[in-house]
Amino acid sequence: MLPSLAASPPPRTSPVRPPAPPRPLAAAPASRPAGPVGGVLPLPGGLDGTPVLNSNHPEIVRAPGVALSTLALSGPAHLARTFTGPFEVFTHHVNGTGRDLHQAIVLHNDGARPVTVTLGPSAVRTGLYGLFFKLPRVLDGVIKAIVRDRDAVTGPGPAVAEALLAGRRQRPEEALVVPPGQTVVLDARRLVPWAVASSKWQLASDGPVRAAVLFDAAPLDAAGADAVLRRGTLAGRNPADLPPTPPGGTGGRFIFGRVAGIQQGAAWRGTLGAQPGRPGVVLGEGPVALAWPIATKRGHLLGTGQDQTAPVTQRLSDAAYAAHGNYGLTYDLALPLRNASSRARRVELWLDSPEPTPGMPLAFSGPVEVTWTDPQGRAHRVLRRLNLRPEGRARVATLEVPAGATLDARVRLVYPADATPPQVLRLRDA
Repeated sequence: MLPSLAASPPPRTSPVRPPAPPRPLAAAPASRPAGPVGGVLPLPGGLDGTPVLNSNHPEIVRAPGVALSTLALSGPAHLARTFTGPFEVFTHHVNGTGRDLHQAIVLHNDGARPVTVTLGPSAVRTGLYGLFFKLPRVLDGVIKAIVRDRDAVTGPGPAVAEALLAGRRQRPEEALVVPPGQTVVLDARRLVPWAVASSKWQLASDGPVRAAVLFDAAPLDAAGADAVLRRGTLAGRNPADLPPTPPGGTGGRFIFGRVAGIQQGAAWRGTLGAQPGRPGVVLGEGPVALAWPIATKRGHLLGTGQDQTAPVTQRLSDAAYAAHGNYGLTYDLALPLRNASSRARRVELWLDSPEPTPGMPLAFSGPVEVTWTDPQGRAHRVLRRLNLRPEGRARVATLEVPAGATLDARVRLVYPADATPPQVLRLRDA
C-alpha cells in the first residue's frame, strides 16, 4: 500500500513555448443577448449519476507529475475518492515539455480484498496538437472525393468518439483484477513533443478502487507509477491557463478553466419531442422545424435557459468548477416519429454550430450516429462524420415514415474533445 507523504512543490514550467494555439482560451463573456436561436427547445432528459474522473488540466503538460489522482495520499494532486460500481475515466492532455513524455492511467486498490474492474467501451487515440484543426481546411475536398459522402474527421477526440459509438474496447480483456494494496496500469504510452492523447473508459468495479492520471520522463509501469504518486508533485501547469471564475462571480469575462476533478454524469439521456414534457414528434400535422441544443453552457444557452454542464463535485484547487463543454459526455436521445397523414413523410436530421467563435477553423469535428428499425423490421444505422466550421451545418440522416406508421429512431454522439459548444440538433421536413 502506498504510504502518505507530503507533496513536493510544483515544478518550474518548461521554457519551451507551444505553437500559436489553434483555439482561444476557455473564456466567454459573463452574459450574452437573450432570445432563442432559431426556436431552440430545451433538450429533454438529463444527466445520469455516473461519476467520471475527468483529467483535462493541465491540457498542455509542461513537466512530469500527477495530473489527477483519487488516492488517499497527501498533496494537492490527490482527491481521496473511491469508485464502486459503474464509473468512467476521461483524459485529454498534450505533451508540451519539448521532449518525450510518458503518460499512464492507473487503478489502485488500498482495500483488503481483490477488486475486479470490468472494461466496457473504451478508446485511447493520439495525434499532433493543432493538425486536426488545420488539415480539414486544406484537405476537406480531397478527402470527401475519396470517401464520397463522408466528411473528413481528424484528431484524437473524434476518433475516440467513433470507437465508443461502435462499442469497441481498448484492451482485449473483459475485466482486470486489482490485488489488495497494488496498482494496475490501465494504459501507458509515450507521447512525442506536441502529441495529444485523448481517452475515455467505461468501467465498473465490484469494490472500492481509486484511479490516477500521471506523467514521467521514463516509461511507466506499476512501480514507476507508484513512485510518481508518492512524490505527489503536480504535473507542470501551462502559464496560459487562467484561474477559473468562482461560482457566482460577476464582472469582466467569465473564465471557465480546465477540468481536473470528479464529474457527476457520464451520459445525457432523453426522448425528443415537439413540445417540452411531451415526447415524440407527429408528422402530417403541419411543417416540421424543431431544434434542440447540445452542450449548452453558461453564456451560451441559445435562449433555452438550460445549462447542460456536468457538475464537478471534487476538484483540484486551480481547476474548473464544472465540466464546461462536456468533453467525453455521451448524448443518447430517443426520437419517436409517428406519421398521422395518409402519405409517406420524410424528415431530415441536421447538426449545426450557430454561434461563431473567433479564431476557430473548426467548431465541431466528430461522428453522429442515427439508428432505427423500419416497419418491415430492417435495422438501419447511419454514422455521419462531421466537420462543422463556426455557423456551419450538415445533414446527418434522412428518415422516411410510411403513412400511418411509427418509427423509433435513436440519436447518439460522444461530445468530442476540442469541439467548441454549443451545437443544435435540428429536425425538419426533407
